[in-house]
Amino acid sequence: MLKQSDSGIVFYRRRLISPAVFVSMAMVILLLTMITIGYDAAQGISGGDHLTASQRSISRMKDLQRAGNALLGNQEDPEDLVRHGRHLLNSRQDYDGAVRAFEKAALQGYGAAMLALGETYLGGGWSAQDPVEGYAWLTVAEAMKVENASAIRRDLTSDLSYEDMKDGQSRAGEIVTEIQQRARQSQQRK
Repeated sequence: MLKQSDSGIVFYRRRLISPAVFVSMAMVILLLTMITIGYDAAQGISGGDHLTASQRSISRMKDLQRAGNALLGNQEDPEDLVRHGRHLLNSRQDYDGAVRAFEKAALQGYGAAMLALGETYLGGGWSAQDPVEGYAWLTVAEAMKVENASAIRRDLTSDLSYEDMKDGQSRAGEIVTEIQQRARQSQQRK
């Protein structure tokens, strides 16, 4: 999965990983391995129980791999994508990356992603704010009866013009159509 190019750049599933992220992931793996060894020693696991300890270590490593996949945004799981998007917003102020993660989850029909996407498009601190797109995603979330969608939409869109709201309603219809098409395609693949 990890592959190093001639130039020393590390790739994970064909995605570029910055050296800082790679080192961080390696440190987490090392730390978890040390914790596992320490835990096994504290539990009195000896050589005879080594297979059991190894199985636990492998299970923990798989959990770490899933967490790493979510961190890198490689998972299709909408909850992982939303978690990844929130991480990008909170730790790096990477609005573009967060929007991509939220949108991928929202187009799967995941309500929390719709809310996060609407809030991000309408929120401050981002040069590419789009009140029409934000209103549209919050409208879709409200139509899908996502908890708190109505209140969030009302709070965040009170200053929008009538034209923006009208355009947002139109865009919401397009979004619903796209979500439905993706759901049909997903069902056909199964």
